[in-house]
Amino acid sequence: MSRSSISNHEEEKHTGGAKLSEEEITVENPQWMGGTAGGYRTFEVNSKLYGENQKVIRRYSNFVALWNKLVTAYPECVIPIIPEKSYTEKITNNESEDTQKRMRGFKRFLNTIKDHPVLRESEELRKFLLDTDYATSKSQTENENLEEDTSTVSKIVYSWWDTIKTTVTGSKSSSEPRGQEQTDFDYQSDLQKCQNLLDFVTRLHSNSISLQQLLNDEYENTRNIGTVMGNLQSSIGELEGINQKESASKDDPNSSEEEKSMDVGSSYARSTTTDVLQESTNSMDQENKNDKDLSKVIISMEEGIDIIRSAISAIERRNSYKKAIENLNDDISTLNSSGEEKNREKEQKTKKVDQIKTDLIKIDQNLRDEISQRIETIERKTQGYISKLVKARKTHLGIQKSKWASISNKYSSIKA
Repeated sequence: MSRSSISNHEEEKHTGGAKLSEEEITVENPQWMGGTAGGYRTFEVNSKLYGENQKVIRRYSNFVALWNKLVTAYPECVIPIIPEKSYTEKITNNESEDTQKRMRGFKRFLNTIKDHPVLRESEELRKFLLDTDYATSKSQTENENLEEDTSTVSKIVYSWWDTIKTTVTGSKSSSEPRGQEQTDFDYQSDLQKCQNLLDFVTRLHSNSISLQQLLNDEYENTRNIGTVMGNLQSSIGELEGINQKESASKDDPNSSEEEKSMDVGSSYARSTTTDVLQESTNSMDQENKNDKDLSKVIISMEEGIDIIRSAISAIERRNSYKKAIENLNDDISTLNSSGEEKNREKEQKTKKVDQIKTDLIKIDQNLRDEISQRIETIERKTQGYISKLVKARKTHLGIQKSKWASISNKYSSIKA
């Protein structure tokens, strides 16, 4: 049963036959639980998706667990994002703007899923909204380790290769190809799997290009900040003049405290802008490196797409041979056994059938091994890039936050 057309039976099984409610899911009442160390914040989630109003208490890791489960179970669907993890929350900020913003983000996340024709009927969402033991279940504990940005991405990409190998070789291990007993139905199934996989990898490739564009935009933003700070540094004053004034002020016992204070301020501003420029340069270097790494990932995905297309072409070629045999057998069956000319024609077609069958056997013997070897080759080239793709994503999502915070603080101190 395809995910894009979940049956009414499935909906009835989850909802007791009732139509799913369109009423909005709400997230409210943030509460800090525990002490300063090891504490966490919970939110009250209210929904009527499955009938009577249901209220459950969820924490950040529960939302992360739901997101991970949906991404894994529904790779063909675009899963909405959740608010980023904050490691600087205070116990007393239940009403702070950051907490309220996170709460609105959770609400938007859940209602986007509710409005999706496939995700709204998922078992994952149903358990999240109804299961009172969700936060303490074993599956939740396991998912607590998936909160890092890298976990799901790496699983998806590695799963991509496992799917390709399974599709082409018939097992997780390419050294264990399926034998000649495979049926025509299996080949047709493989063909459909390859076509579906091609669609998925193509979307993954497109998303990687989008990520690359985001990294490029981040690079431009950093460069612009460097330009602004460079202009600010110039506007503080001509450095030689400031240096001369500082020297004169230190040597002149009659200089006022105000003049000395201005000298110190100018020196601090110049030093601070220099630090900011250096941090911007370092950020640009890192983002440029991530962009190059991501380009390698994209190229590898393009090669992977070519391999999947080769698999599709090979299976279609194999099926065309099979069709040719069927057509020839039909022709042979229509030939009258009497008559020398017809007997010769029948004999020729029979030989042709035998030849095609021989070719078909060779195709069956070589098809999976050949494609499997090509996949293993591209896999070796790709595995090293996967971690770099994860790193690029993590960089874009927040690994540079400390640098930007430093730049912002220093810039604020200059303006002050």
